Amino acid sequence: FEVEDKFNLQKYFDKISCEKDALDKSFLLRTLKYGKNDHFHVPKLIHDWEIIFTSKCFGSYAAKEAAVDEGGPTKHFFDQVWKQLPALKVSDGKKEVPLFEMSLNSIIPLENDRLEGEEIIEKAKIYFRAIGRIMFCCLVRGYVISSTALSPFYKNIIFRECDLQDDRYTRSNVLKAVGHTLESDMIGMDLGDLGLGEGKITKKNFITEVVHGIYVKERSIGIEAMREGITLGGYADLPAISRSMSEKVISTLMFADARVKIDDVLGALVPCYMCDEMGKEIKNPTNEERRLIEIQTKFYKTIFKSFLKDKAEKNKKFLAKFLSFVTGMSYVPHFLAKPDYSIRIEFHKGLPGEERLPSVKTCDNALLLPFHAYDCNRQLFEKLLKRSMRMCEKDGIFLMCKYDINTKK
Repeated sequence: FEVEDKFNLQKYFDKISCEKDALDKSFLLRTLKYGKNDHFHVPKLIHDWEIIFTSKCFGSYAAKEAAVDEGGPTKHFFDQVWKQLPALKVSDGKKEVPLFEMSLNSIIPLENDRLEGEEIIEKAKIYFRAIGRIMFCCLVRGYVISSTALSPFYKNIIFRECDLQDDRYTRSNVLKAVGHTLESDMIGMDLGDLGLGEGKITKKNFITEVVHGIYVKERSIGIEAMREGITLGGYADLPAISRSMSEKVISTLMFADARVKIDDVLGALVPCYMCDEMGKEIKNPTNEERRLIEIQTKFYKTIFKSFLKDKAEKNKKFLAKFLSFVTGMSYVPHFLAKPDYSIRIEFHKGLPGEERLPSVKTCDNALLLPFHAYDCNRQLFEKLLKRSMRMCEKDGIFLMCKYDINTKK
């Protein structure tokens, strides 16, 4: 399905929700029912989602550039969805209601009582379900979800279907997720003061009554709709798989820490010297090519890596922006989730020009640099990389191919 290069998730959801079901060929928002029966091909359709980015300036990209999504557009789409979830709302034409609020150090589904009106509730269910389907697609395509999309508490509630009344979610971990001080502050209060029934709050019933009531029962609309989304209405029993894993394994294999660490980035770097157009290192280099390889090696080891370290120390947001520029995603998966994950730094024989802008292949997690490696001039490299990254922030990551690097238009 098509989205603008710098798309707005809110506008995209609203646009599709106004269309007839038959026009939503991606099955992002529509029901999985086909008449009285389930749609047989839905799991395959959602698994094979293909993202096509468009531009107001250029329209849909040519078929040779956009019809085949080899990973870059899809990764960028997922990354943008996680970032825009906190701002997502539903409207009945008279009022707007957010789907999430900030709590537990993350976003959590809004309380049922605040989703007032039949139209608001139905649209909220559809949007929550769509978020679940996007999460399902992200995982089955081999990617991981940003930790900002779900708090640790809701990873257990939604993905493992923990009901806080069994031993799959230990008391200590529940308290860690919701805050230990919350329990001590509430012991002795009346359950009725919170609208949770009769009796006093005790250490024994704090989790089964208070935590369950506040964070699960009173937010059941969003929770149940997201569960329906990640299971495709029962087609894929992802929670059954997740229940067999520990909480830590779920966080490691399905989610990635949004707080990017420099060591994780440096550990993923793979230099590729004197590459051809396909990104493969040239065999049997000539004497001149060997000389250039020495320059490229020096640049990578002494200029490029120190540049990343310095920028990471000065600007906490730089690494996330750099990753988004090169890979399409602003975070690094855990090595156990993606043991073959790497970020290729390719020095291309076919990229001449003293002021050649660094370019990227997000499908391959590759940063493309010219063969002369800017003659190890860090100031020049930093200036040109900054220009490339600014272009992407301004016009979208997939518009880079529309610029002439010589005329800079």
